[in-house]
Amino acid sequence: MKKCAVILSGCGLYDGSEIHESTLLSYFLDLHDISITFLAPNIDQADCIDHSTGKAMANTSRNCLIESARIARGPVNDINEKLADEFDMAIFSGGYGAAKNLSTFAIDNENLSINLSVKNFILAMNKKIKPLGFLCISPVIAAKLFPKLKCTLGLDQSNLDILTKMGASAIQANYDDVVFDAAYNIYSTPAYMIDTSISKIALGIEKLVVSIKDSL
Repeated sequence: MKKCAVILSGCGLYDGSEIHESTLLSYFLDLHDISITFLAPNIDQADCIDHSTGKAMANTSRNCLIESARIARGPVNDINEKLADEFDMAIFSGGYGAAKNLSTFAIDNENLSINLSVKNFILAMNKKIKPLGFLCISPVIAAKLFPKLKCTLGLDQSNLDILTKMGASAIQANYDDVVFDAAYNIYSTPAYMIDTSISKIALGIEKLVVSIKDSL
């Protein structure tokens, strides 16, 4: 059985991992007989958002690893303690946590920095030529690390322009598309960067999972 590291960044669209995307990703990995290990950085979230209002919650602190366990339905591994040798592939869920906790994209845009543990894990996987997948907003992390990376943030040209500013090759893609960069062995799909239904984003997520599995 192939093994996949699923990287989470908390729990919830506005301050962590997008729950629909993370659940669909887990479902399709399991459906296609791929073992899942959940990883997250053991750090505090950048902020905490009341998802009923979209507003920040004052004097509230949450830990990414602990909150990610809500999605994993159990313990989550500290990404700083796992090695690339343990996995055949790794896939990053979307949600603003990728832009707030795994990186500083939400604040710094194309000048983002990346959490060191996350960066080291990605580079270690890449060095061993193991495939990486990125959903939704998370491709900005890969674009920061890999010059001229071919990837997508969906259909919105303003989002694609940010990738271009980062030096990436921005590809317009719909919910059922997967963009593959053969030079870096990296896959990306827009998921909820497209304003559509859960059943439609499922198409792109499954296609990404199957594409990576078929490449192994």
